[in-house]
Amino acid sequence: MKRIGFVGLGNMGTGMAINLQKAGYQVLAYDLNKDKIKELENEGIVGCDSIKEVVDQVDDAIITMVRNREQTESVIFGEDGVTSANKKGITVVVMSTLNPTIMSELEKDVLDAGFNIIDAPVSGSLSGADNGSLAIFASGKNEFRKTLHPYFEAMGKHIFDLGEEIGAGQAAKLANNLLLGINMVGISEAVKFGDSYGLEESDILKIVEVSTGNSWAANNWGEIKEYKNNGTLDAIYKDLTSVISESTKRKTFVPVSGLVLNVLHNSMENEN
Repeated sequence: MKRIGFVGLGNMGTGMAINLQKAGYQVLAYDLNKDKIKELENEGIVGCDSIKEVVDQVDDAIITMVRNREQTESVIFGEDGVTSANKKGITVVVMSTLNPTIMSELEKDVLDAGFNIIDAPVSGSLSGADNGSLAIFASGKNEFRKTLHPYFEAMGKHIFDLGEEIGAGQAAKLANNLLLGINMVGISEAVKFGDSYGLEESDILKIVEVSTGNSWAANNWGEIKEYKNNGTLDAIYKDLTSVISESTKRKTFVPVSGLVLNVLHNSMENEN
């Protein structure tokens, strides 16, 4: 049984790790939440006391699925992190959503430490993580991406190979979330406009579902309405901030993204 490491057992990471285990891999996991590790041990996943302990036992790769750059750097370079293990050549698979610039900087430091790195953020929300139907946007050295494909297939249904340049996967994910943010705000305004004429939200959504305004956001509006600060809404806001930052560096004009970011910023002042 091939052994794969997994760090970050949050809402998305839990489903992803379970699906890897169900696919016949032995998942070696670490998370700061020890209760979560104990819970997943019932699924056959082996909990470890440190990231170093995970890396020491894996065959070829360790997945990181944490919230941001700081946590990712801590997983890789921190005390008892990936690079503290005497396991040169292991591939770090970054499945968190960061941005292309961060990934480029991480690549240099990871390679200097004698390890490999692949960029593979995901899309599909919590339901996709749970049922193994994620879209995965992979970029980095071909030889390592090919090795990782069976792992990706255990977690997702749509695997996109986006070339050898690290950060391409992040760019693809940000492009998707740019559109998600626009659609979220669009559905919100459509419902609000319909309400001003006495139309029920449910009727607006049924109409959109069979008309030209349809989108993932419309089809999953019930889930989206539950997005909260310090959760999915916060992650989308972070991603749109990255879109603006990366677009500025590349002199790419994305005015609607800026407007949507402003709308989200204002909405996040309200807990609901």
